[in-house]
Amino acid sequence: MNTNANKFSTTFDNHENTIHLKGVVIHGRGIGKLVGTPTADIQIFSSQKFPPIGVYTSLLVWNGVSLPSVTNIGNSPTLDDSNKPSIETLILDFNKEIYGSKIELILLKFLRLPQKFPSLSDLIQQIFLDCKNTRIYFNLFSTKHYNETGKIRIDEHKRNIFYNNIEITLTTKEYEAFYLLASHPGWAYSKSQLYEYIWKEPATNCLHPVENLIYQLRKKLKHCSREASEHIVTINGYGYKFIP
Repeated sequence: MNTNANKFSTTFDNHENTIHLKGVVIHGRGIGKLVGTPTADIQIFSSQKFPPIGVYTSLLVWNGVSLPSVTNIGNSPTLDDSNKPSIETLILDFNKEIYGSKIELILLKFLRLPQKFPSLSDLIQQIFLDCKNTRIYFNLFSTKHYNETGKIRIDEHKRNIFYNNIEITLTTKEYEAFYLLASHPGWAYSKSQLYEYIWKEPATNCLHPVENLIYQLRKKLKHCSREASEHIVTINGYGYKFIP
């Protein structure tokens, strides 16, 4: 991803309703990590007015680099009962540690109000939709970050994956597992999170179905190429992550 600071400047400079905030990235409650979507918790400077509650397409400027992002302002009712509002930003295709950094946050487009979802899988799907709408806003392609080698390609519309231009036929659940992991390289997903996202029901006795699903997925990837199967890494006692 081209993160040149000037790349997106004309996008927001022409919008009258944008909100500019300045602050510092702090250690938060780690709520985002519970659903495999780690976020940057931001404490704005006290001289600024707290922004309106909502979920926004945003731009986080860090060290002169403009980073497309999704920002939640308010609480996280699905995961936390606290009524204390906070500012959490999910930076697209970015996994560096920036704790303690001074940043500028620009709220570009209101997406929706925060809401309580019936399950983690519903929340994760909504986060994916928020990210997708943000990618559309910035004209970004969600497959870019794991297609840098030119070997892996995902056709989201046809729900197909290709390795070295060879199509790998997957079941619906295998595709959803691969898409979830590959969409967030380096992010660790527990077996419970994978189960709830893919099976769309509470995770009870979920270990064996998930383990078997990943086994079958790796088997199909390995049939195409051993290197392809090595992108999915096991985290002992927890779950799996995708390594580009």
